[in-house]
Amino acid sequence: MDQSQLGDQCYMAGDHEGAERAWLCAAEAGDVDAMAKVALLYDDCGDKDQAMRWYRPAADGGNEAAMHNLATLLEDAGDVDGAERWFLSAVGRGRSAAMHDFALFLMERRRTAEAEEWYEKAARAGEVKSMCNLGVLHQDRGNLHLAEAWFSRAVGAGYTRAGYYLGRLAHSKGDLPSATTWCRHAAQGGDVESMYVTARLALLAHNLDEARYWGVRAADAGHPAAQQEFRVLPAA
Repeated sequence: MDQSQLGDQCYMAGDHEGAERAWLCAAEAGDVDAMAKVALLYDDCGDKDQAMRWYRPAADGGNEAAMHNLATLLEDAGDVDGAERWFLSAVGRGRSAAMHDFALFLMERRRTAEAEEWYEKAARAGEVKSMCNLGVLHQDRGNLHLAEAWFSRAVGAGYTRAGYYLGRLAHSKGDLPSATTWCRHAAQGGDVESMYVTARLALLAHNLDEARYWGVRAADAGHPAAQQEFRVLPAA
C-alpha cells in the first residue's frame, strides 16, 4: 500500500491526522492527487495560503478538482484573471460543478449571456442548481414555459428546493393551490424559505393549523420573519 492509499484508509477510518501525514508524504513525492487532498484539508480548516500552495501544483498536474478549487480561492482573493483561467481549465475537462461555479462567476460580472451558456452545459450534465438558475433567468424574461420545464427537471432530479421555484411561478400565475403544493414539497425537504412561504399561503387559505406548523418550523430554523410573525400566532 502506497502513502496515498494509506491516507485514504486513514481518512475513511476518521483518522484525519494520519491521513494528512500520509497524503503529505505522497504529495511531497510528487503524487498529484495527494497534493489535491492535502490542499482540501487545509482549505476545509481555513488555511487558504497552504491550500493554495498545494492546489497550484495539483492543478498544474491536471487534477480537475484542484483546478476548480484553485479558481474559487483566486476569485475570493480578488485575482479575477487567474480565477477565470483556472475555471476554464476545469470546465475544459468536463467538470460540471465547475461549470456551475463559472456561470456564477460570470453572472457576478454581468456577463449574463456567457453565464447562461455555462448554466445550460452544467444543467445538461446534471447540475440541479444550474437547472434552477436557468429557470430563474427564463422566468425573469417572461419565458414561463421554459422556466417551468427547468424547475420541473430539477425536482425530477431530486432537488426539493426547486419546488420553491415552481411554487413561486404558480403564485405569479395566480394558482395558489399549486403554489402551496410545490412550496410544501420543498418545505418537507427542509427548505426554510419554503416553510415560511407555505405558512403564509396557509394563512391566506385560513388554514391556521398548517400555518402554525410551518411557521413555527421556519422560526425554529432561524427564519427572521417567521420568528416575528408565527411565534405570536394565536391558538385556533
